[in-house]
Amino acid sequence: MSEQSRLRARLARCALDLFDRKGFAATTVDEIAAAAGVSRRTFFRHFPRKEAVILFEQELIQAGWSSRLAKRAPGVSTLDLFVEGARMVIIRADSDPVRRSLRAKLVATIPELASIERDADAQIVKTFVDAYAAELGDRPEDRIRATAVGAAIVAAINAALAECTADQSAIDLFDIAASCITNWMPAAAAKSVVAVLRVPSSLSDDEIIARLGPVDAPSPA
Repeated sequence: MSEQSRLRARLARCALDLFDRKGFAATTVDEIAAAAGVSRRTFFRHFPRKEAVILFEQELIQAGWSSRLAKRAPGVSTLDLFVEGARMVIIRADSDPVRRSLRAKLVATIPELASIERDADAQIVKTFVDAYAAELGDRPEDRIRATAVGAAIVAAINAALAECTADQSAIDLFDIAASCITNWMPAAAAKSVVAVLRVPSSLSDDEIIARLGPVDAPSPA
């Protein structure tokens, strides 16, 4: 992790601690900056407002997801990339159980933070849908299925981080959910094939079709 990333993580952790002790509305940016040992200006270089500290995990998901998409090798599944990135974020969040539990508690009890998280989650889902629907064929039904899959994965991330216990880690819980989701994975769209045939000009269209024999229709995705 870079120095900038470590500082962002420290600011986010300090903010969550203060939100829990003083209340969200009563906590100021100056107090967050002081707790992290930085200036107010430094805080605003990393976060546009105090509510944005809740988005640290979503930013990791979005950044990692975008990077994997850009570097994806031919033939690599969009869904597999998304699940892989989600697992890495969960493992990282699970390494700080105090912050993980505190964040889940605050999102569940502070409407402003819950709303910000929902908006950020929706953007992550949209980025996934654009890529995955294109892989499936980019038909309306593909976008609907991709939306269902993406929303389910993001929900699984949040639920795993909120519901994990000392006996069952967040990554174990996520893997259970991800397995169910990926087993439902829509099939890739059938590819159209253009064939050029040379036939006697004396044959009618019906005679040509009869000689070709039955053609299997593609199964629905």
